[in-house]
Amino acid sequence: MQATRLFLVTAATPALPFLVMAVLHNIGAPVLLTALLGTIAMSSVMVALGRDPEPAARNLARFLTGQAPGESASGISQAIALSGASVGLVSAAGLSGAAAGFFCQEQQVPFNALIPSCLAFAAGFLGRALEIRRDQAEISVFAGIAFFWIAPFYGFFMPPVFLAVSLGARCVQYTAGNIAIASVLLLLGAWAGRRVADWLMHS
Repeated sequence: MQATRLFLVTAATPALPFLVMAVLHNIGAPVLLTALLGTIAMSSVMVALGRDPEPAARNLARFLTGQAPGESASGISQAIALSGASVGLVSAAGLSGAAAGFFCQEQQVPFNALIPSCLAFAAGFLGRALEIRRDQAEISVFAGIAFFWIAPFYGFFMPPVFLAVSLGARCVQYTAGNIAIASVLLLLGAWAGRRVADWLMHS
């Protein structure tokens, strides 16, 4: 029972926000409203995952946001969490493809591999600063809401989710090279933002 719950929770983490955005886009909701509600949905499920009593779920939340795993968990639990997330990401990619009109907006959201790295740096910095001030790791995901207008288009600055968006939406600007470069820069940007926040806040 516990294993089933863990699998469902970790699968829903990336899939639920994309389901919300797919529904909103298909009913003709404004792009900004779709992005805002999708970002709120992602933040909400990440907070729920971060507070999960199962260490594997908390470790998965840290993995998605580019942080080092914290508490230890059994190998079986880790495998269940990872498989759940994989199913969720595959579903998210499929939903992204179904709502490609939302993600592929070259005019409003031009794609450049440097853009996600700068935004990931800002989100990483703000998220880490919130953690330090509030002493709550799960609150850091709310930093993404500050960038709701563009966060969904870059996988909410989470490299695994960004890959799902890129592969699922299949936009013209999402070439293999752009996807690879942007994924690496997302990791580096988020890491650098958190390290700068550590240096400034702890100093």
